[in-house]
Amino acid sequence: MLIGLSGKKRVGKDTAGHYLELVHDFSRIAFADDLKKFAKKLGWNNQKDDRGRRFLQDLGMVARQYDSNIWANLAFQRILKIHRQTGQNDFVVTDMRFLNEVNRVKQEGGIVIRITREDEISDDTHASETELDTYTGFDYRVQSVKGDFNALYKQLDDIVRKERVRESSDASARV
Repeated sequence: MLIGLSGKKRVGKDTAGHYLELVHDFSRIAFADDLKKFAKKLGWNNQKDDRGRRFLQDLGMVARQYDSNIWANLAFQRILKIHRQTGQNDFVVTDMRFLNEVNRVKQEGGIVIRITREDEISDDTHASETELDTYTGFDYRVQSVKGDFNALYKQLDDIVRKERVRESSDASARV
């Protein structure tokens, strides 16, 4: 199973990914993993304060101008490598921010989930924070509540359970 998570910063995407990793044995991947490795080589101090976040956004966009799929391609190369080395079939991508990333997850047979939070306020107008605001093709939408992890976890459990049933039905239909 492949799940892609989308949402504004600080709504719980990494929390959701970590939960899927611990409870449902997913491997967690982020499109920005390779971006962060590159940024560290350029002197980034691993801080996601305003300055650090802007550096990552700018660096990511420069690379996307060269190849809009660069981060998705690198992430899926890692997914394929992990699958070949370990046999792992369940992956969660914790940082879908652009339409081409959503399309890639869907193209690879995955589902896409939008996480929102009731008290979500973002004044960040960078494309990486706004491009998917009007996207209507999410397979699921989940609501997180600040401090109430159990509500988020229950929604994720329900989605995984439903998708496992669907996968099982699809496999039976092919036999």
